[in-house]
Amino acid sequence: MRKAVFGGFIKIIIITLAICAFTFSYFMTRYSLKQTENEMHYCLNLIDYILDYSENLQEQIEEINPLVLDRQSRITIMDTTGRVAADTSEEIDYSENHIDREEVKGAVETGTGISVRRSETENRELLYYAVVSQKGDYIIRLAVPYNGKAAFLKAMFLSVFACIILAILVAYVIARRISHSITRPLSEISDELLKIKNGDEGLSNGLNFKSYKYDEINNIAEAKETLTKRVNKNIERLRAEKNKVEYILDNMSDGIIFIDSGSEVININKAAREMLGSEKASGQNIAMYTHNIRILESTSQAIEQGEDSIFDIKTENKKTASVHVKSIHGENDAAASILLIDVTNVRENEKMRQEFFSNASHELKTPLTSIQGYSELLTGNLNFSDEQKNVFLERIKKETKNMTSLINDILMISRLENGEIAEIKTEIKLKSMVNDILAAKEPNIKEKNLTVTTECEDISLHAEYKYFYQLLSNIISNAVKYNKDNGSISIKIYKDKGLNIIVSDTGIGIPPKSRERVFERFYRVDKGRSKKIGGTGLGLAIVKHIVNYYNGKITLKSKEDKGTVISIKI
Repeated sequence: MRKAVFGGFIKIIIITLAICAFTFSYFMTRYSLKQTENEMHYCLNLIDYILDYSENLQEQIEEINPLVLDRQSRITIMDTTGRVAADTSEEIDYSENHIDREEVKGAVETGTGISVRRSETENRELLYYAVVSQKGDYIIRLAVPYNGKAAFLKAMFLSVFACIILAILVAYVIARRISHSITRPLSEISDELLKIKNGDEGLSNGLNFKSYKYDEINNIAEAKETLTKRVNKNIERLRAEKNKVEYILDNMSDGIIFIDSGSEVININKAAREMLGSEKASGQNIAMYTHNIRILESTSQAIEQGEDSIFDIKTENKKTASVHVKSIHGENDAAASILLIDVTNVRENEKMRQEFFSNASHELKTPLTSIQGYSELLTGNLNFSDEQKNVFLERIKKETKNMTSLINDILMISRLENGEIAEIKTEIKLKSMVNDILAAKEPNIKEKNLTVTTECEDISLHAEYKYFYQLLSNIISNAVKYNKDNGSISIKIYKDKGLNIIVSDTGIGIPPKSRERVFERFYRVDKGRSKKIGGTGLGLAIVKHIVNYYNGKITLKSKEDKGTVISIKI
């Protein structure tokens, strides 16, 4: 440390002297240059006063030139366009124009101009000063040799260097004594304070500090402050880690609760409080957060008997939560943890899946039973006429077709729900597609004597053909199937902030209680009528899934015995 302090003093002195020398040289150089400029300005005004611009200018300036600042000076007279009229230099090129020279530009613009550059004519560094004549349209320029700031600094170098060496020698002696008087007490104090850091066992009597001529109390205070900062820094780091853990817990979608051996809550996150409907912070008995008997009993069993348990509960916000109560064994304060996972969607999907399999099994059972019955009749020993056998075979064929259609619809919904779709996009002309569907339904339309009106714009899409065909086919088929005799169907397709499809009919309509459920799988408004017509109960469910696949929206309006309107916007 002594070397550092001593070296620091020397460096400061050297830097200070260098800055002073540089500053002094800089301002002296500027002062010298300014003096030269003033003298040149005075000489140019005097030359301008002496000159007779009506006489020979070249002879006049050659007589005047030896009398100005320097014997190597040069006088140039030019007009305001930069053309040289006279010059004391013997190598001047009179054809060269000087209007682009910096000093000439300055004189033209402001009346005076100055520049320093190397003269190609004189082959040396010159200081140029130009003024506009007061007696005519001429510019007078004076040039004198100029060695620049470097020459001035060289002249001052020896004197400045000698001063620096002398100052360093004096500073060396003073700095050596000062550094020793500062570093010795600091070293002794540091040695004592290091005992705290190293955990020295000989500190029972406290730290031993000598009396110095400096204020050691401040140094001791600084050392203690350093130690205090270190301790505080560790506390802040622990606090930051704690806040980080609490932040993570509060931003979890799952609820988490830690409980000690006395059934008091050590930590509870935001999600858990919302699920239990409690705003209480940690620090109270678990019974203050929930009155659910299963949670309280399971927590008690985990703490006292070490038994884990998993069960479902209904939360305060009417959702389903899976509760995982786990016993914790270790040196931590926590004795049990409660994890609450929102499984509302999972349970609803399980319920829907069960209903789906139940409905699918029921729907498949009917045609299979019919096929089995007719097959047993045909393979039995009963004698049936050929006409009756053909009737049985046609029934079997019809039931097989219905079962195939049902299985295809089930597979379609399954793919749409699971996203397992390999979409092959082609160009679709919707107007042509509607005409194809109506042509396929022509026998049914004629059977009921229905009037069909279409208002379809000539719209082309780049999408999966079979999805749009099934979407339009299912809606139009329902409009035909559930229509009244001599009724009507209206089909509109147009573009307005997206694709709009509207199919309306004058059919039997849908009761209010069924309007929200017609898009469910296997739901039928009139099961007897639907069975008779031959529907699978999956048509509108498929339509809804296709619309959702294309991020669209479907709405239904209906009145009993008046008709139904289905609107789709994609």
